[in-house]
Amino acid sequence: MTLKEIAPALIIAGFVVAFGLGRFGSRLRAKSRPPDPVDTEIGDTEPVMLNGQPQEPAEPVWDGRERYRTGTRILTAAWLLGIAVAVFWGVVGVGWAKFLAIIGMIFVAPAAVSFVVALIAAARRERGEGPSSVPWMLAMGAGVVLLVVSANLTINGLSTFVGYAPETQLHVTDSFDASKRRKSISKVSGTYIFNGEKQTIDNAWWGGDGIVPDRGEVVDMWVGPLWPYPALTGNWDAGRLLLFAGFSTFAGGACVVGALRARKNVNEENRKLSERDQWRTQ
Repeated sequence: MTLKEIAPALIIAGFVVAFGLGRFGSRLRAKSRPPDPVDTEIGDTEPVMLNGQPQEPAEPVWDGRERYRTGTRILTAAWLLGIAVAVFWGVVGVGWAKFLAIIGMIFVAPAAVSFVVALIAAARRERGEGPSSVPWMLAMGAGVVLLVVSANLTINGLSTFVGYAPETQLHVTDSFDASKRRKSISKVSGTYIFNGEKQTIDNAWWGGDGIVPDRGEVVDMWVGPLWPYPALTGNWDAGRLLLFAGFSTFAGGACVVGALRARKNVNEENRKLSERDQWRTQ
């Protein structure tokens, strides 16, 4: 069996193990929480004396300290395992190059923009100017775009599983079988008819079950119902779209939530500056 054939089972098993470890670690921490500090007023207790000198009171004994630390380690391991399984899923689905490109587009680029915006905001505050509304507006726009992209990817990805995607046939002109050449990704090239026009795919990842079809074969394939009408050669292609949709949803949601909070903070700071200026001019 090839890695591509056993990858779904490994991914599911990895997420199940990560979830189980996370639950176990969380429960272990919950049962071994540190004791609540007891507030005592000065003069309530007599200081401990040793050789006529007052001593600091002894730290209360915490029986569950080691269990709590163990639960923390298990919970951390669960998160790391979940992240590793998600990365493995992305790499198996699209390969290292495209996976890193997607991570850079969804996470690194927004982080770089946020860093620049934060520097600009800090410079404005040093000059005594009120915060600008441009950063949160940009963040809101980016979040909306990412959520629209996520909806597009989700619909195109689910269409194959629910039988809504238009079906056509792929005439294979070239193929590359990874199982025969010790590569991690199989590719296929060919032509198909969609909306009455001849379309071409070149070195696309093979997402169907089983081995890659040879040159000259004709196999069934699907096309996403929404623009840009992605070519789906099987369930793996649809799964990749859903994976991208998950990343896009996470990034878009974070941008929208951050923009709403930033808007609230900007309005509040500008209101305070306005009241301060009015007070000074009176």
